[in-house]
Amino acid sequence: MSDNKSLLLVAEKKQLRDQISQALRKAYNVKVATGGFHAVHLIEQETFELIVVIGDSQDMAATELITLLRTNFSQRELPILFLGGKGGTDMLDAIEVGANAYLPLTQNLNILLKKIQELSA
Repeated sequence: MSDNKSLLLVAEKKQLRDQISQALRKAYNVKVATGGFHAVHLIEQETFELIVVIGDSQDMAATELITLLRTNFSQRELPILFLGGKGGTDMLDAIEVGANAYLPLTQNLNILLKKIQELSA
């Protein structure tokens, strides 16, 4: 497990966070954050190869978190995948502030795993 790439999953909803982190743990060393401030704290403590942000949290909008991370890390240094449910403006906003990629929040974990593999390669 120590050879696996380290990934941070940021998701406020416990059921979603648990479901996705469980699927990712087969191939990645996954840490989870319950919100934006928790994510920032973990990033200050550890090094991650990829961040997956799922929607907004109560303490920080996803676009705010991505913007904050981009002040310290380039897209190459720390890829960010944003999963959102709104499409359209949600996707455009995430990409404009620095997300490397956007996927609609879906039940198809295979698509998510494929995109994570691409970004963390």
